[in-house]
Amino acid sequence: MVDIQKLKFVKKIVIILACFLLFTTGFLLGSNIGKKEPKQVKTENKKSVDKEIKKELTTKVVNDFLTAYYTKKDVGENRNRYEPLVSVAMFNELKAQEEQPINQAYKGYIVNQVFDRADIYVDTVKSTAVCLVNYTYTHRSEKNTDRNALLNQNETEAIKIEFLKEGKKFIVNKIDYVSLTEIDSGGYNNYKIELDETTQFSSSDSTSDEEMITSNDKTITTTEETNNVEEN
Repeated sequence: MVDIQKLKFVKKIVIILACFLLFTTGFLLGSNIGKKEPKQVKTENKKSVDKEIKKELTTKVVNDFLTAYYTKKDVGENRNRYEPLVSVAMFNELKAQEEQPINQAYKGYIVNQVFDRADIYVDTVKSTAVCLVNYTYTHRSEKNTDRNALLNQNETEAIKIEFLKEGKKFIVNKIDYVSLTEIDSGGYNNYKIELDETTQFSSSDSTSDEEMITSNDKTITTTEETNNVEEN
């Protein structure tokens, strides 16, 4: 004969154990979810910051253009390399500049130009960059031969580049040759910029002929620093 009292007691024990297991399982699951949420929020915040950073003009974008534009075997030889990095209007301007008689006269004589390095001053707000560019070239006295040629001649020039956003990338829309004058004897990064109107060319009219650039509100770096960061 079944003992009813013992049966009821066993049922109570089973119910208590089941409730305890459910409570314990729920507590553990809640703790794990609570721990994962901050990590997920942190990851989402990081992705958001990364997206914002990618929207800004970077020194790498500027350096890629300088490399394509200043490295060439002869006048116009590098068009296919810099064309994807500039606007259509800017490409036409650069092409017209290269085809001017004064530049064609140097074709075959100023050759093997190679971009060396540049100090790049980026204004991420205006999407502009001021660059102190260093490059080398060979100056021939006769075409098709380096006999009596001046090899590895060093040249430095300053340019201001304006970029525009096209889709997901920045492209060059304006280039001005400028003169940089250091206005603070104690500060390497404080310069007065004056446009050299005799050598400027762009796809649009210049809006100003003078401005100031300082280290306080600009991203200032060199191509050497950029390369070191990328290698690390």
